Amino acid sequence: MGFDRSGFRLRRDLPALVLVVAAITGAVYYRRYGVEPRFWAAACIARNPPFGCVPRAAVVWLQGQNLWGWTALVLGLAAFITRRFSLAIAALIIGGAAVVNFNAGLGMFGAALGAWTWLRLSPGEPRGRGTARGQAEPAPVPPRSRSAPGD
Repeated sequence: MGFDRSGFRLRRDLPALVLVVAAITGAVYYRRYGVEPRFWAAACIARNPPFGCVPRAAVVWLQGQNLWGWTALVLGLAAFITRRFSLAIAALIIGGAAVVNFNAGLGMFGAALGAWTWLRLSPGEPRGRGTARGQAEPAPVPPRSRSAPGD
């Protein structure tokens, strides 16, 4: 379990960071080579379109309905409220996909909430439970006296 001065937790944060970067890179790659080329647009309006048009149509429909951005925002808010690490990572991934698919306003806000949640988790909390950095621990309960009341 390696830590550095910034609170980076190697076992938890490095795989998540690799996952986020890989997912956003995949979204950029698919957008560039699977959605934007005119070849795919022409092939998908044919009478018998290839199977590759099904995910392309889903991506374009989600973009047109602004669902990439709304999904990122809902995930970001859920991560922020519940302090769940997995929701924070999902908000970052979907937020990156939202930016790639031109739903940038809501997508960036959801990704920012996910990043904020990730950063506010203390290093010793692999799943985001417990108290966050900067929050006070609950006040200790004073010990009970052994004498009977009225003594």
